[in-house]
Amino acid sequence: MDTPDRYKPDKYNNVPTSDHTIGWIVLTIFLTIGVLIFMFLWVANGITFTPCSPTGAIFFDFGVTAGVDANALTSCGTNGITPCVFAMNNLADCINQCNILSAQCSAFSFNPTSNTMKIVALNTTFGSPNVDLYARQQSSS
Repeated sequence: MDTPDRYKPDKYNNVPTSDHTIGWIVLTIFLTIGVLIFMFLWVANGITFTPCSPTGAIFFDFGVTAGVDANALTSCGTNGITPCVFAMNNLADCINQCNILSAQCSAFSFNPTSNTMKIVALNTTFGSPNVDLYARQQSSS
């Protein structure tokens, strides 16, 4: 029985080939690419991206804008007309103070060089190199 020429090894290739081998290789490559694309889309669909707040980066419940200050509110103290300016040691103390005064504090500024916190009005902002403005973010829940 004589073997057809297409199954005989040639002088450049010692592996017998058939017309179907290239087709199977191409099909395997396309299926692999398809599976990889499907897996990528499946994983990408499961990722939930949180959009940036208009005030910049988010720090706990507050959006942060660096280099911005604002005028202090004058609704603190027992008489309700004292400026809302406090001496604070660090940012954590500022956040606690803002949460304690949550009825008045929708935003505050903190100057770490002078350790000063001000409860501020967001409509009175201005640039200040050593101060960061923290605005309370709305809860989505």
